Amino acid sequence: SFADGLSLRTGTLRRSTAEHEVVAHLRRRPADAETWLVLAWLRREASADAQSLAARATGLDPQNGVLRSEARPYR
Repeated sequence: SFADGLSLRTGTLRRSTAEHEVVAHLRRRPADAETWLVLAWLRREASADAQSLAARATGLDPQNGVLRSEARPYR
């Protein structure tokens, strides 16, 4: 239906906007481990990319148990 199509396009636009903002933030603060994990979540449909981003996040803050736990589904 039209409403379903509109909802899908709106969701895609929101995801694209969010990803753009996250990438811009990471350009300013590349050591922000949690934001790398947010980018992994945004790119979760691209499995290999999400895995790589989650690994980067945990590599930046290996002592953060919550971050490691949240990154686990992407590995």
